[in-house]
Amino acid sequence: MPTVLRIGQYRFFFFSYDLGEKIHIHVIKEKNEAKF
Repeated sequence: MPTVLRIGQYRFFFFSYDLGEKIHIHVIKEKNEAKF
């Protein structure tokens, strides 16, 4: 999971292979995660 950006406690990253899904970014803070 290469980290693209860190802002405060937020980490923006992507998977190089994500089961054929369209390109998107994951954002994680502590135990919470979102996908855009």
